[in-house]
Amino acid sequence: MGNTIDLKPSDLEGDESLTEERKLRYVNVDGGKRCPFCGSSVVMCSYEKGQFVGDQGRLHLEIPSDCLTCKKEWIDFFTLTDVREAPDHIEGD
Repeated sequence: MGNTIDLKPSDLEGDESLTEERKLRYVNVDGGKRCPFCGSSVVMCSYEKGQFVGDQGRLHLEIPSDCLTCKKEWIDFFTLTDVREAPDHIEGD
């Protein structure tokens, strides 16, 4: 992680744009669990509307999200970062 962003709730007031500071806080501090605009924890991710997108040899998943408090919407991007070998069998099967 490494990035520390010291924002106060008042830093999220006023301007409604998705600033670089808000993005960093959403990803690195809040872990995607709070609205990047108002800081509310009442957010919804529409996993069923997610779609895989290939771009320049990279694959990512775009999932629309929204805040039930401030009504803002955004898209979360999940990227493929690793692959591991699956075990030959699962215990108990």
